[in-house]
Amino acid sequence: MRTSLECLPCMMRQALRVLHLAVPDTLPADAEAPDTSGQPAAPLRAEGPCTPCTEAERTGTGAAAASPCTASTARAAHARREAIAKRFMERVSRLDFAESPPGVLRHLYGMVREETGVADPYAVEKAAANARALELLPGLRERVRKAEDPLLTALHLSVIGNYLDAGTGIEFDWEGALEREQSRDLAAGGTYARFSQKVRQGAGVVVVGDNCGEIALDTLLVSELLRKGCNVTYAVRDVPVLNDATLEDADAVGMTALCRVVSSGCDAPGTVADRCSPAFLTLLARADVVLAKGQGNYEGMNTTHPDAFYAFKAKCPVIARELSVPQGTTMFRNA
Repeated sequence: MRTSLECLPCMMRQALRVLHLAVPDTLPADAEAPDTSGQPAAPLRAEGPCTPCTEAERTGTGAAAASPCTASTARAAHARREAIAKRFMERVSRLDFAESPPGVLRHLYGMVREETGVADPYAVEKAAANARALELLPGLRERVRKAEDPLLTALHLSVIGNYLDAGTGIEFDWEGALEREQSRDLAAGGTYARFSQKVRQGAGVVVVGDNCGEIALDTLLVSELLRKGCNVTYAVRDVPVLNDATLEDADAVGMTALCRVVSSGCDAPGTVADRCSPAFLTLLARADVVLAKGQGNYEGMNTTHPDAFYAFKAKCPVIARELSVPQGTTMFRNA
């Protein structure tokens, strides 16, 4: 998928979010404030991280003591964020719109790692998403067991997990969706019928994973594929990027105990062929079935791997418009 002009505001929102996570205004408890003596004091603007201190002052709770922030550290953090943002914007100014959105965004996350030394800015959110999904898993597993079509139900539940996307800037009630949305909607259009015919005894299936939280729900899908006699390999990102799952997350949710798990070699928030390892590309080429989970994988793969199956939520208005569906629609398709 090409990058659209309408993708640029979303990219800048992602930049703002990850920069505040990687370069917060607060200092770690054991850190010292930077020496800004002799430097002119820049005006300090109140930003989102100022809210706890402001509220503490208003209520007298003293909560601000847990959030050590001074004008000098806030100014220094703001300057660092601005410098990285300017570097990313300079890269965007030379954008080739033929590049996919994940291909563009890999530059942002690489710059953040390089400039801040923070390997996984979303680590706390990722752990929380995995933990919550694991809490829900026993009940969801029982729902799959009782379903008329367990594979369809497992696929449906795993697609709902795709709502857990830190990149869209949109809040979705994914837990409510687990109760409201019907798996029969996923079966419409014939794609599921083709998929279910292909995932038979002995078929080599590669599932390309996406987000944390979602990966826990994907264990339901992988279990059903294994029950059908498929040889399943599950692929994750090579390094932490956005809230996408890595080998560490696959281990945390029990995926490594179910099936073979490999790194795609990719450092983008989506599977971009020229950023994947040769071994992973060979794996995709030799698979009987490739199932790519998530919108980022659809954006990165739909032109290079048109025979793959894609299961995701059309969370982005650009994607929804391209596919002529309402935003938030469950998609299961061959490109």
